[in-house]
Amino acid sequence: MANNYTQFSEALDVETDEQKAWLVDWLSPPSAGLLDPENEEALAKWAKRRGAEAGDAESWPSFDWSFSGEKNYRNEETAPWSLWLHADEGCITDNVANTVQAFFKQFKIDSTFTLTWAETCSSLRVGEFSGGGFIVMPLGKSVKWSTPYMLFDWVHKQLEKKKGKQ
Repeated sequence: MANNYTQFSEALDVETDEQKAWLVDWLSPPSAGLLDPENEEALAKWAKRRGAEAGDAESWPSFDWSFSGEKNYRNEETAPWSLWLHADEGCITDNVANTVQAFFKQFKIDSTFTLTWAETCSSLRVGEFSGGGFIVMPLGKSVKWSTPYMLFDWVHKQLEKKKGKQ
């Protein structure tokens, strides 16, 4: 049996203690009490705020994360910390995008964040390799997605347009 993997590694600049605390709260899984069936409404609210499904709460956020320590390994001149976001085996990439977008909105961050990922397979199966990426726009106004299939669809449409003109 073959295994499929979604893999990525990226860092997010974190400038203040307040931002760091917000990210820890956002990325922490819900408390055991919130997972209790009696708290279904509160869990749904928790998940909705994060753009997630309540059924995914136990595995939230579906990717690994940690702070770099006292110094940002990418850009210590602008931010004291770096939040390392990564996945080795699998991930719901929407959760990464939703996290960064909410962070940008919360702190009015006027820059962009890009992430690319690889989709691989432990066996050389046809059609099992791909990837993608997204960019979170300034202030978290939107997220733009890209996959190889989006490019392929565009190329096919362009070819069809050329055929129609002939």
